[in-house]
Amino acid sequence: MTYVALKASGFSKNKVFGLGNHLDSLRFKNYMAKHFHVHVSEIHTRIIGQHGPHMVPLISSTSIGGIPIEYYSAWDYFTGYKPFDIKKTIETVKNAGNNIISKKGATEYGPAFAISNIVTTILNDERKILTVSAYLEGEIEGIDDVCLGVPVKLGIEGIEGILPIKMSENERESFVKAAEMVKKDTKKIMENLDLDSKDP
Repeated sequence: MTYVALKASGFSKNKVFGLGNHLDSLRFKNYMAKHFHVHVSEIHTRIIGQHGPHMVPLISSTSIGGIPIEYYSAWDYFTGYKPFDIKKTIETVKNAGNNIISKKGATEYGPAFAISNIVTTILNDERKILTVSAYLEGEIEGIDDVCLGVPVKLGIEGIEGILPIKMSENERESFVKAAEMVKKDTKKIMENLDLDSKDP
């Protein structure tokens, strides 16, 4: 959707971006905060890539109160909590929308909150780092000509910069795979819409 909007609008790439993994990241932070019984503001993590089955949690750079998450195994032991199941939590995030729709017919509140957060960030020129769908031109792992969920600095001018990401090997492989899948699907859509799929 972001790629099509970029091509059809003719706007510069810093002005066109999508919700990406912003809502996924918010949900992931919330689940982690509940597990560790800390305020959600103490959770520093994000999900990148595709909004769907190929989302990539950046566990290697996740921290709680500035402390890397791998040091929290002792926390679970001493408090009696079950160990934090990252894989299960990511599956919960992936299926969150479908689970809500099956129970109440729509998921308006989560997306509305995430969108309002993005709009507020832009209007107030807050320059927060959010994970939105942005057009890449080789900034991360050399991936280009595709829109993916990546961390960007957002302000009154839109995207002020795409931030570099240090990933583990597994994360990098998953991100590259997500890029390939999204790029493949985008190409099919662009062909069906008869839009130029080269330079924006």
